[in-house]
Amino acid sequence: MNTAVGPVQDPASPAHRVPPRPKRQLVLHPILFGAFPVLYLFAQNVHEGLGWSDVLAPLLVCVAAATIVMAVCWLALRDARRAGLITSAFVVLFFSYGHVYQALGGRRVAGFVVGRQALLLPLWAILAAAAVVLAVRLGGRSAALTFGLNLIAAGLVMVNLVQIVVAQAAAPGEVHPAGFDAARPAWHPLPGVTKPPDIYYIVLDEYAGPTTLQDQFGFDDGPFLRALSLRGFDVEPDAHTNYPRTSLSLASTLNMTYLDFLTRRFGAGTGDARPLLDLIRNCEAVRLLKRAGYSYVHIGANWLPTSRSPQADAEVRFGGLSEFSTVLYHSTLLEPVARRLHLLPKLLDDRRSEWSAVRAQFDDLASGRSRTDVQAPRFVFAHLLVPHDPFVFDARGRYVSEQLEAREDASRAYVDQLAWVNGEVLRVMDRLLAGPASSRPIVVLQSDEGPYAGEPTAWGPNPKPLTVQRKFGILNAYELPGVAPSDVPAGITPVNTFRLILDRYFGMTLPLLPDDEYTFRDLRHLYRFSRITSRVGT
Repeated sequence: MNTAVGPVQDPASPAHRVPPRPKRQLVLHPILFGAFPVLYLFAQNVHEGLGWSDVLAPLLVCVAAATIVMAVCWLALRDARRAGLITSAFVVLFFSYGHVYQALGGRRVAGFVVGRQALLLPLWAILAAAAVVLAVRLGGRSAALTFGLNLIAAGLVMVNLVQIVVAQAAAPGEVHPAGFDAARPAWHPLPGVTKPPDIYYIVLDEYAGPTTLQDQFGFDDGPFLRALSLRGFDVEPDAHTNYPRTSLSLASTLNMTYLDFLTRRFGAGTGDARPLLDLIRNCEAVRLLKRAGYSYVHIGANWLPTSRSPQADAEVRFGGLSEFSTVLYHSTLLEPVARRLHLLPKLLDDRRSEWSAVRAQFDDLASGRSRTDVQAPRFVFAHLLVPHDPFVFDARGRYVSEQLEAREDASRAYVDQLAWVNGEVLRVMDRLLAGPASSRPIVVLQSDEGPYAGEPTAWGPNPKPLTVQRKFGILNAYELPGVAPSDVPAGITPVNTFRLILDRYFGMTLPLLPDDEYTFRDLRHLYRFSRITSRVGT
């Protein structure tokens, strides 16, 4: 029986040759590019006191978002390299949008305003579509491009990680002014005050002095100041801050000392603000009052140094993005898209979030909600970022959108916000001071510095008189039960605020310091101070 057998094929012939599988290649650049903007922003601001706890959440969100986008692209293409190329293009476009928009601003090219959302958003959509088309058509060249992008992305991440680690390794650690370690304050009864009263230290950010308001804003703050006087406050008529910058001013006030000891310790040629953050978060005023039996309630702001406090027995926050996350968010494509589509306004709209947070701070101060579970006596510190811009309140407390603010004169917008703040302050004071005279709290109502658009970040040897008046003139008012107005020194400045309180109420013989005013050279020479007392108030 014959069996027909076909021709035998050579296994080495082209018909039997199996095409080789492409070598596996790690596609890391999309994840690394997703992490880079967060790490870069961290590295650029690490000397402001940022820590990993401030950046971990946005870092995880950005990395997770890049991973999800890459996974979706891979499901569509079944090709990790092409999916990675598309994802990296999307990540770069997403995080570069805000920077390009800010750089272009209102620039015109051939008669067109190129820095407009209506032009940039479609352009970014075209670039994203082009990135998809190019990635799909690359073919075999995607392997070399993936390798190169992995190297670039890894290099960018490593450079910033090294910068962060080096800066954190050189962190100054805790800083304490001398002279308070052995202090043991003890309550000393005053006439009509039989037990330690609650203490409120309320800071209104960039609230101008009455002379500045009258001369430079055309606003008479007299009715508000007289209303405070009628409620028992000693109002300093020509008050001045000691330093024209919030971090310097609060560090000095809360530690009852001038900051020249920082110059001696760190030198005048540094811009490292971490010692100031430590002085604000671990201050001597709170330390001494806690030794005297006080609980500490911290009502913070969306500003890194006062956003939280390790000393607090109760900490009050009002939601919204952190200061770091807000800056990062404004650099992305999400910001204009979320604004147009009204996505998560309570979280992503920082103007609306600021409006809600400040209202909540005033309501908390008036209602006492944050003090219900905290043992008395209490020291309450509240930092409110008003009347500082953005100007989100009109004179009646209604929300002001960015478009409405842009149509109004900046001075008028500041005055409107300040007028609403005045009404809220009086509402709070009526609640705080409503009880019998024997149980009235100590209240210090103060601003850190005066307003200035862009705030001077450099001070020359001969600053302009109007600039000095505007930045150094502040609100400074004291309600000190049992203390005669004549016992409050005329012209007292914030550096002596808690020296006065601790002396009068707790028997600490802290001498009052000279009431001086200082400028700093610039942000690179933050502790190079110049005394300008003779020029302030002239």
